[in-house]
Amino acid sequence: MGNVYIPKFEVKKGQLLCFHWPLLNNSLEKEHFFEVLLGTKTEMNISVLGKISKVNIPYEKKGIFSDFLYRKSIKKFLMKFGHISDEAVSHILQKRHISPHHFIGSISLTKKILLGLEIAWVNSPDVVLFETRGLDPLGIETICQAVSEKRETCAAVHFSYPTIPKRICCSQSQCIEIKASYAEGKM
Repeated sequence: MGNVYIPKFEVKKGQLLCFHWPLLNNSLEKEHFFEVLLGTKTEMNISVLGKISKVNIPYEKKGIFSDFLYRKSIKKFLMKFGHISDEAVSHILQKRHISPHHFIGSISLTKKILLGLEIAWVNSPDVVLFETRGLDPLGIETICQAVSEKRETCAAVHFSYPTIPKRICCSQSQCIEIKASYAEGKM
């Protein structure tokens, strides 16, 4: 697919796959892969046979006036962002120990990804797709722990990127190496 080689894979209930995405790869290829997995685009060799959700990371748009005029509490923001009820958001915030009065911009990336996971799980997908790019090792561990707790009801696909000193994968995951396959030639 594009400039990447993705080996044959199958995701089954209770399974956690870890796609080792190349560091210097075009994000358009990754986004195309996400679209194929979500069923919004087709690719000859990939079949989607279940309900798949991609974890979206909640963020506020930044601007001169947005900080003062348009900021909403995290609770109101998540209700709109996730299209979920007041009750569901209250439960999520309590579970993740986040004050409903905070603003989305005031919480860590790890907590934002946890909120994105919780929103995805509200819709009862068969598989959830998530990334840990930008997280430190402890943040990656926290996200992997949350995903592992849901493995019985929802499979997961982790898009992993090289970190220093080494790549970090979720425990008990099946790792799949995504290879960059750039064309070779002379000019």
